[in-house]
Amino acid sequence: MSKRSKASTIPRPAAQKAQDSAYETARLIHKAGDLVSAQRLYEQMAQSGSRDWRVYFHLGIIAKVNGQIEESLKQFDMALDLRPDVPESLMNRGVALQGLGQTTQAIKSYQSALALKPDYPACYSNLGISFESAGYYDEAIFCCQTALKLKPDLIEAWSNLGAAYVARGDLLLGIEAYDEAICLDPAFAEAQFNRSLALLALGRFQEGWSAYEWRRRKKLPFASRKYEKPEWSGPADANKTLLVWPEQGIGDEIFFASLLPDVAALQSKLMLEVDGRLVDMFARSFPHVQVIAKGERAPDFDVQIPLGSLPQYLRPNPSSFGEGTAFLVPDRARAAMIREMINPHKRFTIGISWISKNEKSGIFRSIALRRLLDCFEGLNVQLVSLQYGDDASALNDMQAEGASIEGAGFIDKFRDVDGLVSLIEACDLVVSIDNSTVHFAGAIGKPTFVLLPTTPDWRWGCEGTTSHWYNSVRLFRQERQNDWSSVVADIRSTLQLIFASEDVAA
Repeated sequence: MSKRSKASTIPRPAAQKAQDSAYETARLIHKAGDLVSAQRLYEQMAQSGSRDWRVYFHLGIIAKVNGQIEESLKQFDMALDLRPDVPESLMNRGVALQGLGQTTQAIKSYQSALALKPDYPACYSNLGISFESAGYYDEAIFCCQTALKLKPDLIEAWSNLGAAYVARGDLLLGIEAYDEAICLDPAFAEAQFNRSLALLALGRFQEGWSAYEWRRRKKLPFASRKYEKPEWSGPADANKTLLVWPEQGIGDEIFFASLLPDVAALQSKLMLEVDGRLVDMFARSFPHVQVIAKGERAPDFDVQIPLGSLPQYLRPNPSSFGEGTAFLVPDRARAAMIREMINPHKRFTIGISWISKNEKSGIFRSIALRRLLDCFEGLNVQLVSLQYGDDASALNDMQAEGASIEGAGFIDKFRDVDGLVSLIEACDLVVSIDNSTVHFAGAIGKPTFVLLPTTPDWRWGCEGTTSHWYNSVRLFRQERQNDWSSVVADIRSTLQLIFASEDVAA
């Protein structure tokens, strides 16, 4: 916590009365919803050296509402310096810490608040969020259940309980908890959306896609837009010019692009807006579609739809997915040149990726590079790094220890996505944790082994080794949380069988 110097003089009664009056004025304005004016008055009091902890507490609340998480933490720390025994300050400090990804510190702050106020349902609910983020699912469930014993109509606690159940793999219990939250508030977008992901993971596609539309009422990372033009409503609009636009990250653009062949077959006039890094590849893959970069002004169109809303019309059940064949075309000439560069000894080439940058689940999806290399023990293969982002340290360490890993640093794997896809095409096989690399590989039909945690992303379902989305992808699932042993062993034995076959040996 930050330290503030103590006031050198004790305020005179008149001065104290003026401070109290100023605070009450600011508080009334705050309650009325005028955050800008309230913030200005609170800041004036702080600048005048106010020793009232409530001033800094409310500045922290306003900063939190405005999404200024670091500023909110600073203000709650100031409030606690002046009055360390206020559970509300400790609880909100925990929220700020969790928002900054400092989960361990958030848990400590919540526990300090509960030590002062054991019957604090909102604090139990938020502690549940932090436990779930840290992978302590039973503890998260206990906290949310405790919150609901204290306050059965606490909507957020029902939603957090649903998230904890789903994270533990109990999807049906998670849906039941989400249903309780939705019963209390049918417009609670967070619970509606998270419920949709559980339904999709269970393969209940028609229900799931309908509820998935609630994502558009959430805040980022879903970048919803408002158009004057109506939204596409399926085959009924087949004769109109359709604009399909992105709303999520580049991995999701690739993922949902699997529906574009179906859309193109329906629409004689189709425009597709994508991340600028994908324009060349999409134009090559869909020559009859007008592809434009995100941010460019689209030519005139009649109807529009975000990519993520296409499945509600085109993927209502498992049979509607078809065979999951490749739908993107890599730059094969470039891939051939890359293969010559990365594999001069003509060995079987395996592209690898081991880190996920996902803020919520990346820690559970990722695997140490050293551990991943155990998959290839004893095999005469050429390994190639497909990892984008900061992978240099781990890669350099393994190379220094004699691992045969080609870094492929001549490709900017973040900015030159077409180059990354060409690199993937130059490989014989991809072995990766769940990140965008898998979607690139599946989209071009590259044989791919995916390492999945005990509770994987909804796209991969709850069981099985195959994917509805990509027929070239094989799934390897953890048996125990945070334990990759069985996955590594399964991949290693599968590769040994592949190498024992005459086709590969030749």
